[in-house]
Amino acid sequence: MLDSAYGAWCDVVLPRAELIVGLDYPRWLSLARLVRRTLRRVLTREPVCNGNEETIAGIFIEDSILRGISGPSRGSGR
Repeated sequence: MLDSAYGAWCDVVLPRAELIVGLDYPRWLSLARLVRRTLRRVLTREPVCNGNEETIAGIFIEDSILRGISGPSRGSGR
């Protein structure tokens, strides 16, 4: 399994792959799930990665994933 965020690894991984499945969810669905998950993690102080916790302030920083997904649409026009 490989996320598209690891594009630099494609030349290593793709030749070994037996099956490639592309998931193309509508942007609104991905954004709704992301917002719901982020708010839940902020409210419950659920640890995410290496014990880090999401914060309200972290939602609005420049490299926040929420700002990234809500930016310009990529390719499909959704």
